[in-house]
Amino acid sequence: MDVGQRLRACAGRWGLKAVRRLGGGFRADVFAGTTATGEEVVVKLAATPEEARAEAAALAGWRQTGAAVRLVDADLSCGALLLERVRPGTPLPTGTIQRPLTWPRTS
Repeated sequence: MDVGQRLRACAGRWGLKAVRRLGGGFRADVFAGTTATGEEVVVKLAATPEEARAEAAALAGWRQTGAAVRLVDADLSCGALLLERVRPGTPLPTGTIQRPLTWPRTS
């Protein structure tokens, strides 16, 4: 399947609206969209199904840490990942951090 066919299959499967290409992407084609419930998401079409499978496994492994984008779903037959849409955050004002940042993050 070409990129257009893969994207149409994913948009249909996940009920996506207002799908549009995002800039960037070296080994993948990346598109923004909205789910039927209004959640902003990103569809990442990996170069190969194997890359999608490996990335999905990595994101699942990092799920509880808060250190990676949330994997909403995957369609490995299309080599596609459905990810939460993350936008750049607002910088903290200078001097607001009261203690050093640690990894992994602790409460």
